[in-house]
Amino acid sequence: MDVTETQQITEGSIEKVVVHPLVLRNIVDDYNRVAKDSGKRVVGALLGRSLDGVVEVINSYPVPFKENDEVCGLDHRHQQSMLQLFHGINDMVGWYSTGLELRDNDLDVHAQFCKYASAPNPVLVVIDVGLGIPTNAYYTMSSLEKMEKVFVRVPVEVAPHEVKEEFGEEHLLSDVKDTNFPKRITLGGVSFVDAMESYMEFYKNQVRISVEGYDISLRAVDLDISLVNHFSSCGNVEFVEVPRDAVTNAINGTSTTVVLRGEGAAEKALALHGSDVGGWRVSVKILPPALSSLRSGLTTHEAARQYVAHFKRYKSRGITVKGYDYSLCEADVKRALVNHFFSCGEITDVFVFKRRALVYFFDGGAVGKALKLCRPSQRRVTGTGFRARAMPIPKRLVVHGLDTPTY
Repeated sequence: MDVTETQQITEGSIEKVVVHPLVLRNIVDDYNRVAKDSGKRVVGALLGRSLDGVVEVINSYPVPFKENDEVCGLDHRHQQSMLQLFHGINDMVGWYSTGLELRDNDLDVHAQFCKYASAPNPVLVVIDVGLGIPTNAYYTMSSLEKMEKVFVRVPVEVAPHEVKEEFGEEHLLSDVKDTNFPKRITLGGVSFVDAMESYMEFYKNQVRISVEGYDISLRAVDLDISLVNHFSSCGNVEFVEVPRDAVTNAINGTSTTVVLRGEGAAEKALALHGSDVGGWRVSVKILPPALSSLRSGLTTHEAARQYVAHFKRYKSRGITVKGYDYSLCEADVKRALVNHFFSCGEITDVFVFKRRALVYFFDGGAVGKALKLCRPSQRRVTGTGFRARAMPIPKRLVVHGLDTPTY
């Protein structure tokens, strides 16, 4: 893989890339859960801002990726869904790859990610998951010598660890009325709940209809065009999913899904029920929302909070705690434990049993801090009798992605 120094390029350049610690933590966590000991790498999108030659990376998400001797490709549908989630919140400034150095097909992967990037010069950051640090950063430019794209190495650094993300602990402390718990700062001013709510609002405002009545001997492309033209008066036609054979491309189903967006789109689509579409009469039915979490009647804010709570619980690490006053009621024990351990990291769950309690943290590093807080020397300082030990990594169902829309 050719790497060119910036000085050899005549076009504009990026001066440096700054990666926030939260991004590194998330990438390492995803790698350990998905690809550790598999010999495979993890890739994903980098979000943030690019200004005056400095690219600041403040968020990220993994993208499913297939890589072998014959194929090298992203899950583009997942990537599009994630971009819609962060639309208006963070710009896509590049992508990351776990490992120590560039790979032979990285220019091809870079080209695929560049299609989605908002920044004029998307960057690639290579992450050493063993150390949890970025090893190198690159962007591409045309080489005057080779008349092709080459990677340009740029300095990369880790931003100071000044802020922590706030996802909300109301689900945990619903029975604790003490209002003196500390409030954390949100990274970039946007919480995980707000981002998820924006994502769900996008899909809630879609109108999904089922279309039937067509002849399956039609060509798939002709049916697609006919439906776009027929329903364009209802609003913006965003998507037409014609059931088709993966090999022959022939239509193999009697129901096609059409996704619309616009004021009154549902009523306008239903008004076309029974109308003529080039020789056949269309049957129209309204379908439920694409996201399963919106089918239960929850508001987008409620559904977002529910998703975030579940996501964080599945990603959490825990400790077993003993040595508290076993005569206290469950609410008092929970309050005491939260007060004692909140400084270690974000608490996602507290379970109180007869002679022990379980405390879960979203931040894996919080477990070590909690254990230190329960050492005999610290117990004498704090005046508590808490004894703690780390729990094995919980074999919980791991949420690898979002509530993916179904069409």
